[in-house]
Amino acid sequence: MVINRYSCFDLPSEIDVTHKKITMNKLIYLVIFSFFSTGIYAQMKDLVQYVNTLQGTDSHFGLSYGNTYPTTGMPYAMHTWSAQTGKNGEGWKYQYAVDNIRGFCQSHQCSPWMSDYAVYSFMPMVGKLVVNQEMRATKFSHDNEMAKPHYYKVMLDNGITTEMAPTTRGVHLRFSYPSTEDAYLVIDGYTDMSEIKIDPAKRQISGWVNNQRFVNNSKTFRSYFIVQFDKAFEDYGMWENQKDEIYPKKLEGEGKGYGAYIKFKKGSKVQAKAASSYISAEQAVITLNDELGKDKNLEATKIRGHKTWNELLNRIQVEGGTDESYGIHVARLAGVPKVVTKRADEILTSLERKSMLSGKKQEKENKKVVEGQFDMFNFKLAEIAHEIDKINLNELTPIDALNTLMKIKEKMK
Repeated sequence: MVINRYSCFDLPSEIDVTHKKITMNKLIYLVIFSFFSTGIYAQMKDLVQYVNTLQGTDSHFGLSYGNTYPTTGMPYAMHTWSAQTGKNGEGWKYQYAVDNIRGFCQSHQCSPWMSDYAVYSFMPMVGKLVVNQEMRATKFSHDNEMAKPHYYKVMLDNGITTEMAPTTRGVHLRFSYPSTEDAYLVIDGYTDMSEIKIDPAKRQISGWVNNQRFVNNSKTFRSYFIVQFDKAFEDYGMWENQKDEIYPKKLEGEGKGYGAYIKFKKGSKVQAKAASSYISAEQAVITLNDELGKDKNLEATKIRGHKTWNELLNRIQVEGGTDESYGIHVARLAGVPKVVTKRADEILTSLERKSMLSGKKQEKENKKVVEGQFDMFNFKLAEIAHEIDKINLNELTPIDALNTLMKIKEKMK
């Protein structure tokens, strides 16, 4: 495990915890084991290779084998992304038995019975511009599809390849068009009110969507988004999905189901960085720069996502069984990553704050509050240190070690 926010050298070499000296080595040992990972001492394996997010997608209303869709997203992501085979607004977003895709959408759906919200989608196409979601749907084969938690790729039967590599609040997309026909990209505003703007000079599209489910203030709900392209627009315009009317050269519009379209050179390989925010359009731009600004290409985003997922999955090591059963196990872990991700950072942050107190004057009330928090923290830390003194985790079996560490984790609450 790597503690990446603070260097151990920023902390004192010894900490006085309720009259008990805990060395820095002891503290690091404590923090690491607070993650209760039985895989810390094992060599890091590539577990992402076993995850197939198509698992559980052979679903339909009458008889379901999973009720899932092949979402690609980071652990605990605010937004995820998915291929879309179903109609806008339908809960069955992606069904394995359906052989055509009508879009690649931002998603937050937890169940087909709940449907989705804050959705907008991209659909690449070649030849003639078609905006209608039924008519633009394009056939594909699962033989040409790859679905991983950090990366999705599919080649449609018309020769277009779409790739997606997500971040916590955004996505890096790439559309590779064949050189034989005109290349278009349609942005769909989904089922409710939306606003969209095109800035050809900056190669940007921005706006917001309002589609939602069970939102307290539905009229004011907004998911703001911005998309930055790396290729110039040869043509562009607006459209709306209620009557599928197209407005060439129009740069902005607002209404139910408003969207946009852009045209690229034949044979283009177009990269698009997209990010969203529930706060404001300005925050969407900040998020785009923070999460994708340094990524020169999709591979950079993909590699980082693979690393994040692999570190998460490696927290639990499983031995035995067939490759198939092992893959099912790892895929389940990826689908429900129920692990502690913040506690060590909280401990280090608290220690850093404590070390800063000695050199600064604090107001009396603030100091009392802070010292009270540290007293409670120190008490818990001493308790945990005492527990670790009584055991030798290296001599335990994986099952016993997991049970022991889970008990220690409870003491950290």
